[in-house]
Amino acid sequence: YLIDKVKGESVDLKVEDYYTFYSDVTEENRFTLVLSNSEYEINELIITEDGSTGGGTTTISQVANVIEINTTDELGITNIALYNTMGQEVGFNTTEVINVGTTTLMLPEKFSGVYIITLSNGVETISKKIVL
Repeated sequence: YLIDKVKGESVDLKVEDYYTFYSDVTEENRFTLVLSNSEYEINELIITEDGSTGGGTTTISQVANVIEINTTDELGITNIALYNTMGQEVGFNTTEVINVGTTTLMLPEKFSGVYIITLSNGVETISKKIVL
């Protein structure tokens, strides 16, 4: 897969005869290339904040067990937890400092199934369904 973070699109390069893309020199980390023989569900969710933290945008992207949190606002010290679909915490709970830009988080490979990942900094909470 080739994931374009600016357009929010992903392209399965295995099914394309060819694919051409362009990027400005000033665009850092626009594309992610996923090399795998397995098919992964690529989830993208853009959550626009209400302005309580400056009106920025936080994007949570997931490819396999890799979570990318991209934000235009500093979230600060943020608790990140993983819950099953019954709302029970499943043993993954960490605290990260999330600054402006991209923060990458690797989830343990032992998890498989449908989960909810929750980011909470004491002021706001962001939740997203992920499939591992």
